[in-house]
Amino acid sequence: MTKIENLHKKSVSQLEKILWELCKQIVRKIYKDCYTCPQKNLEGMNAQSGHMHPKGACGALMKYDLRILRLQCFQCNINHGGMGATYLENMKLEIGDKQALALLLEAQSSKGKPIKARDHYIKLIGDYRKLLSKLNETTNTTGNAEARGKVAN
Repeated sequence: MTKIENLHKKSVSQLEKILWELCKQIVRKIYKDCYTCPQKNLEGMNAQSGHMHPKGACGALMKYDLRILRLQCFQCNINHGGMGATYLENMKLEIGDKQALALLLEAQSSKGKPIKARDHYIKLIGDYRKLLSKLNETTNTTGNAEARGKVAN
């Protein structure tokens, strides 16, 4: 059996744990500095995967969407609740006002939308495993700047 086939036997919460671990690994491969403050070279517990919109307020479609995940320090993500306003302003600088606001609206409106979470999560796990493999190859040879391009494509 392949890994994807084995995933069908797991509960949704088990799939979410696998998916969140992949998201954290991908975010840490791509980003090194806090997205919302000047802290650099985040490591360990200080390297948090922060959401543009609170994870609990996102639906299954957006909870694990790499477009809204960036590295944050513990202080910004946990103690300051994700620094949403600063996060949004930085996202506007990164991808443009219109795209950032559209992405925020997509995240906000995702809660309560009917979706087959299990199927969506299994697909994302397969996609993210492939992406992480590519990132591991890329960062081993070129560093994280090129890795950012892999997520964008």
